[in-house]
Amino acid sequence: VEHLKLDKDRSKAMKLNIHQLQTKIDQYHKEVSQIEFQLSEITGQSDKLFKSNQDFQKILSKVENLKNAKISISDQVKRLSNSIDIIDLSKPDLQNLLDNFSKVLMDKNNQLKDLEASTSNLKDRQSSLQNRSNSLIRRQGELEAGKETYEKNLNHLSSLKEAFQHRFQDLSDIKNNDMAQINHKMSQFKAFISHDLTNTAKKFEEEIQLKETSLSELVKSITVDSQNLEYN
Repeated sequence: VEHLKLDKDRSKAMKLNIHQLQTKIDQYHKEVSQIEFQLSEITGQSDKLFKSNQDFQKILSKVENLKNAKISISDQVKRLSNSIDIIDLSKPDLQNLLDNFSKVLMDKNNQLKDLEASTSNLKDRQSSLQNRSNSLIRRQGELEAGKETYEKNLNHLSSLKEAFQHRFQDLSDIKNNDMAQINHKMSQFKAFISHDLTNTAKKFEEEIQLKETSLSELVKSITVDSQNLEYN
């Protein structure tokens, strides 16, 4: 009777372990959902970076057009300088014409300088955005790999739970008066718990803690990058 009571207590303890494992499985499902949400946010940020690059290409095209306009105006100035002696205008009129033309040219040059400065800033920003994009792509790959590892670990926990249930089923099929068989089954059960639960589950728990720490740091870094993107 004393042995049966001990067996019953051990059975209750193992059922409690199964409940704890089920709770942990539910927790991992929740974490996988959070990872999927973060992946969705990263995809949105990548789309924003792509649009920023398109705008930058438009600015470069506009700068190139202005450079061509500057060359054209310079050619006109040269032609005007070469033909000024045959223009039937007085010196004051020619001077006014030259002054007006020089003013227009100066305005165009100032516009070009402003656009060149803006282009330089945009190039720096594009480089920064490209680096952030590469960083987000790498982190997206890390999150996807982490998700795959979580799913494998969930499958392992499910298998472990099924193995526990199978052991309980074997124990319940033994006749109450067959103490030798009960002791034999309990010895096997104890060895199974010591080897598979203590070693494998402990190693698995350490791996999960490491992943959780890495994921937490990664989420913090992504949050900072997202805030910087919104600020810019």
